[in-house]
Amino acid sequence: MEQPVAYGVCAEKRRLVEEYGQATEAYLQSMHELRARTPTSRKADYEQLRKAVEIARLKAEKVRVALERHLSEHHC
Repeated sequence: MEQPVAYGVCAEKRRLVEEYGQATEAYLQSMHELRARTPTSRKADYEQLRKAVEIARLKAEKVRVALERHLSEHHC
């Protein structure tokens, strides 16, 4: 089904771009927190922070792939 297009950007592309921006920002924030807290963290705390970084990275990657797929399929 074709998406409505406004000024050359369809609603799905706009949504994915916004979601990707939020996901990459969350990833960067988690990386900064890990870097800032690593010198004083206990091993268990470090592992929890590292897992949070990995979860954020995977989410950003998932959204990036969805955006790329949309662009290649929809040509918007």
